[in-house]
Amino acid sequence: MKTVSVKAVYQKPARTLLALGTALAASLCATPASAKVVALLVGVSYYPQGISSLPGVMFDVPAMKAVVIDKMGAAPQDVRILLNQDATQARIVEELKALVGRSAPGDTVVIYFSGHGTSSRDADNRDTFKIPMGTSGFVPVDVLSKERDASKALITGRQHLMPLALLPLDKGGRQVVLIADSCFSGNIVRAVNSGPISRYAPIGGGSSGGDTTPPTDFKDAKVEQAAFPYSHVVMISASADTEKAMDLNKSETMTGQPQGALTDTLLRAFAGKIPTDFNGDGKVSFAELQRAVREDLGKRGYAQSPQILPSLAQDKESFTFTGVPGLGSTPTPTTPSRISVTVPTGDTKLSGVLNQGNELTVSSRLPGEFQVVPGKTPNHYSLHNRAGDTILEEANIDVVFDRLRAGSWANRAIAAASSRVDLSADTQPTAKGGTFVIGRDRLRMALRANAAVHYLVVNVDSHGNLVTLWPTTPGEDTEMAGGKVQIIPSDTPIIASDPAGLDHVLVFAFPTPPPGMGQWYGLNAPFSSATANQFTQWLAGLKVPYAATSFDVRSVIGGGL
Repeated sequence: MKTVSVKAVYQKPARTLLALGTALAASLCATPASAKVVALLVGVSYYPQGISSLPGVMFDVPAMKAVVIDKMGAAPQDVRILLNQDATQARIVEELKALVGRSAPGDTVVIYFSGHGTSSRDADNRDTFKIPMGTSGFVPVDVLSKERDASKALITGRQHLMPLALLPLDKGGRQVVLIADSCFSGNIVRAVNSGPISRYAPIGGGSSGGDTTPPTDFKDAKVEQAAFPYSHVVMISASADTEKAMDLNKSETMTGQPQGALTDTLLRAFAGKIPTDFNGDGKVSFAELQRAVREDLGKRGYAQSPQILPSLAQDKESFTFTGVPGLGSTPTPTTPSRISVTVPTGDTKLSGVLNQGNELTVSSRLPGEFQVVPGKTPNHYSLHNRAGDTILEEANIDVVFDRLRAGSWANRAIAAASSRVDLSADTQPTAKGGTFVIGRDRLRMALRANAAVHYLVVNVDSHGNLVTLWPTTPGEDTEMAGGKVQIIPSDTPIIASDPAGLDHVLVFAFPTPPPGMGQWYGLNAPFSSATANQFTQWLAGLKVPYAATSFDVRSVIGGGL
């Protein structure tokens, strides 16, 4: 057998998200009093020479063991661990098969992976391993001793997890929670933070920085969600299939030890350190947990979009609105802090404009939630968020100010939500993590609430304009039944278009139709305009409660998606 060459992409190693191709799903229903929690925790921190180490994995696995036992209620004898030299492909396969025998109908089964991964989207590895389209692979410790056939070297969703564990467990009446703190590697369109370690390492066969063109069979494929094959499975993964997941150093984690970014944020949620109960009903659903993790990682500047499967469109029975076992409720802050902005040292004109009003905290020293940097044209600037996303490029001061003020307003509008409706929203297809290539990718948006509501969807575009996305005509303003997915646009998908940048989509859900909403069907106005001011005043003055959530949509130029 040929020796597989391995080389590093970055000076520090990366985690490659274990997505499972065909989506996984979620439902933790009420279980008998005798039901128990059974867990399999797998992690590889130290790989053979040539594959970068992941220091965080050594601390991820024991931390998750504590969560499973102390929070979820598993007995120690029901938790099995495969760490480093024990995490061979054969041992992982053996333990996946054993999960059915170790559990009974009504039990909850937790499967956790921490380490490197790869996929058919990975330009460095797709010629090394024959990974089927629509699946991905976790890298076991003995990967280099195996053949290049993915089924004989990796742990893949389609060839191992689905047939050996997920389908038999689901059909056998178990509830399954799968957590994957590794990246779905491949083409990167978001900036990688230089501090953490990216949980990705190419395993021979490709170049680290050259070919980022996706395989023809994917690029030309119809990117729609596959039918969901499970009834009682939920997957929480570290990032979207165009992103890498981070391994954090000890100065960045709650425990003070190296940790995977997803694992660190989950630990914060279980410890009550970050808000999780967005609708204030005293419980935390899987949809709320995804939002909590996504917002926490974004605020801390980590360029990854945690995913939950099934997606809204696949979740036919609202399984993602069920409660997360062992996770207590942490309410959201009632008053959000002002947006912090970092500006170039000595640019007094820029600082003077941004300091108008009382909405922004402007500094040239401390890293802020947003960063303004000089553009190529005199008196023009580019705006980035903490994760490194470009929000807008080559804009004058007034446009930058508008976008920042609109973002500050959006935070306040979301925080003002007082309805206990459980609301979730995301882009479709979800696997792209909200990132779409201009001129090529098509997207829709999915909305779902657990009660009957009227939706109002408003976009804050990259230049700070407020634009109504839904409803845009009286005929679209109808009550949507609880648990039903609303797809917008319902007919032709939107094609990503110029300018490149970051839009922020706000979704408002009203249990009672708000008076005067019809006047905003055609809203399309700069944030500094009188029209936009009238809209924000209308929303703030409403006497009816609403639920609210938000998500980002990135438009990027070409490349490796």
